[in-house]
Amino acid sequence: MFVKFLERLRWIYFIILLLLFGCSPLETAQDDSAKEYPVTIYISSQNGGYVNPVNIVVEIGYKNKIVDQNFDCGDGHNYSTFKLNLKEGQHQITVTSSNGNAGLDVVFTVDKPLWLSLSYWGKNHFQLYISERPLVFI
Repeated sequence: MFVKFLERLRWIYFIILLLLFGCSPLETAQDDSAKEYPVTIYISSQNGGYVNPVNIVVEIGYKNKIVDQNFDCGDGHNYSTFKLNLKEGQHQITVTSSNGNAGLDVVFTVDKPLWLSLSYWGKNHFQLYISERPLVFI
């Protein structure tokens, strides 16, 4: 009987640890000595008018909101540019839309300048493209 109690206690302890630490988001690199690199994010809404305007919220790391605004789909070739500096290391980008019913969660590594293109395509779909070279839009 005591063995069953210990086994149940072990499972409860495991579940508590999993909930506290196993499900936490990846923290943005916090090393103060890490080198910083420029990161440019281009955001567009090419959703064919399914949701117009679409609300897009971009966070890098935990609680580090970069963008929270509405984007008009227009002719599908409208891009908004956001420039920031990120420290060398792994970062997590989380993208949500309150009215477009979509989300994206990606971990990427910064070790040189990067260009990111984020598009909302409608029907619950974000697309993220990460490049080590400047992007050209036509």
